[in-house]
Amino acid sequence: MEKIGCVTYTNQKETQEIKKELYIINDGVCPLLNEKVPLDKMVADHQHKLKKESCTDWSEGGKGLIRGAIEFRANAVEGKIVNAWSRYGLEKEGYDLPTYLRNLANYLETPPATDLDECYAYYSEKPKRTKVKISEYKRVAKYYLELHPRKKVIIKKPTYVNESWEALVKLTNDYIQKLSNEKIERKRIRLENKNK
Repeated sequence: MEKIGCVTYTNQKETQEIKKELYIINDGVCPLLNEKVPLDKMVADHQHKLKKESCTDWSEGGKGLIRGAIEFRANAVEGKIVNAWSRYGLEKEGYDLPTYLRNLANYLETPPATDLDECYAYYSEKPKRTKVKISEYKRVAKYYLELHPRKKVIIKKPTYVNESWEALVKLTNDYIQKLSNEKIERKRIRLENKNK
């Protein structure tokens, strides 16, 4: 380890030792997930700094310093959040990330829209209407006149599935099953008669 000013710089092996020490201090619990995690799934998290910046002690923001031992995926998410925060420029406008994250947790747990009288879905979340497949229509059309002998014209193909179409498909499938059962029964009777 090398001390420069108030900051002690570590090599990779020393960083792993500090990670283990922090792991023991936290009883193996990741501070972000609030659950016990095996040591080999933990990483030494540190506050990133720009190459042109110097490491600073905690009173000056702790740039470049090891903050703790956290689960490796939680560390990746934390890094993406911090990077996105910087990239979108909210920090430059005077907002601070910790306050934002506390507000975000409150917002996610209790969205303001829960105070409305209705539940409104976002426009892009509306279920897509299912189109009637041509193969399904052909199968229904094939048996339609047998199922409806008084009809003179085969049903027109609807564009989208609806309740009446689903009922017609079920009726057709039941009819096809009935025909199949009758065919099997006729075959069985024929075989019985042949064996007598």
